[in-house]
Amino acid sequence: MRPTLPRWRRIWERAGRSAALWSLTATVLRVGNAVLLLPIALRSLTPETFGLWTTFLAAANFLSILDLGFSSIVARGAGYFWAGASSLKAYGLGDEPVEAGAGPNMIGLAKLTRTVVRVYQATALAATVLLLAGGTFWIGSLVGVAERPVVVAAWIVFAAGVAFQFAGVGWGALLNGVGEVRRAFRILLVGQLINYAVSIAGLMLGGGLWALIAGNFLGGAWQHLASRAAFRRQLEPKAHRAASYDPEIVRVLLPMSWRMGVSNAAGFFTHSYNTLVSSQHLGLAASASFGLTQNCVFLICQTAQMWWTIKLPEVNQLRMHGDQAAIIAIFSQRWLLFVTTYLVGAVALLAFGDALLSRMGARVRLVETSAVALLLLFWFLEYHASLFVLLKWSQNENPFLPNIIVAGVVVLVCSPVLVPWLGYYGLILSLFLAQATYNHFRYIRSGMESVGLDLSSLARAIRLAPRRLWRTAVAE
Repeated sequence: MRPTLPRWRRIWERAGRSAALWSLTATVLRVGNAVLLLPIALRSLTPETFGLWTTFLAAANFLSILDLGFSSIVARGAGYFWAGASSLKAYGLGDEPVEAGAGPNMIGLAKLTRTVVRVYQATALAATVLLLAGGTFWIGSLVGVAERPVVVAAWIVFAAGVAFQFAGVGWGALLNGVGEVRRAFRILLVGQLINYAVSIAGLMLGGGLWALIAGNFLGGAWQHLASRAAFRRQLEPKAHRAASYDPEIVRVLLPMSWRMGVSNAAGFFTHSYNTLVSSQHLGLAASASFGLTQNCVFLICQTAQMWWTIKLPEVNQLRMHGDQAAIIAIFSQRWLLFVTTYLVGAVALLAFGDALLSRMGARVRLVETSAVALLLLFWFLEYHASLFVLLKWSQNENPFLPNIIVAGVVVLVCSPVLVPWLGYYGLILSLFLAQATYNHFRYIRSGMESVGLDLSSLARAIRLAPRRLWRTAVAE
């Protein structure tokens, strides 16, 4: 019997309200070389030009250091105020949980907003100076004298667009923090579609690198402006007009923020630094293959992790109410979804990745299969541990700083030394050496202890999760 129209309408409306569906769609498109843009870019660009673009993106990721982890702390702080917290704490949650019926603290949220906007405007200005100064010199050193003026001009336009998008990061963090996860992902999705539509049209018209830059600029500008408009609708106009920049909020947020900032700096070295090293030591064509492979792996990682990250605003509010049982129930389901999604994606990449690129007529290919497998193993271990790290961070605590610093330093030092000898495998070996310098299971244990979990109770919760897997993944 065929479903009736009203039933299909209910399914459609339910899907439109699903944070998981919007997040999954946005995550599929998140990586700069994702499924819509990648086929045309790989056919249209030479390996050297594609390698230059991946280098642009890797260099722009330096802004994650300047963020100082502020966006994550801001989202958490907005969630606390939205749950009714009277103030923010530099560390921890405070002595007493907020009553479940408490309404949002609009005055505190308005002060947080004014402060966040000021901070990101100042940081974006500093980012512009750094990208134009150091980045211009670096990019210019990768190409010949004849190409240098055009490439440097392209970099300047790209850097200006990235800085403007960075200035709007705070609006997106605030929007996620108050639980508007679906709206935030819709804005992200539209921005990505603008990026890909402009980029694809430009590539088909022969715009080359400039097409990608134009798409990135316009998509990022949309995300900045749309996030700002969407969040301001959540505020009480009277409270927002009365609020002003509050240096006390910065003072309270900095103790956790600088720790997150150091974590982001170390993350830059494990995520993006190796692409810069490969472009310098292996050439732009080889860097294109390594960058493409890493982007494919990151797409799998982000898709798998998405099941957990879309629930973090809710988890932050549950933390304020002291509801550990609800947090455990959410986490166990998300852990199972993460593992399942990652394994499916990893098998698909190993089995069909090169064949798909061949059918697309791509000029750039993945690195050797053994290197792809090693990258998949490393990033599975990293992102799996990150589930527990984020669980601990929802408690407004970050005890992992020494481990993270050591890992970043190991990659910074070892990668340039090993690459001339081992090529791609030197880049990958530096990642595993970094991972070997700390107790990986400490992250997992600390996250579990933050909600009173042990191995047996976690295993029991995970065994119960499949019964609700379909409902959790699709009908959220």
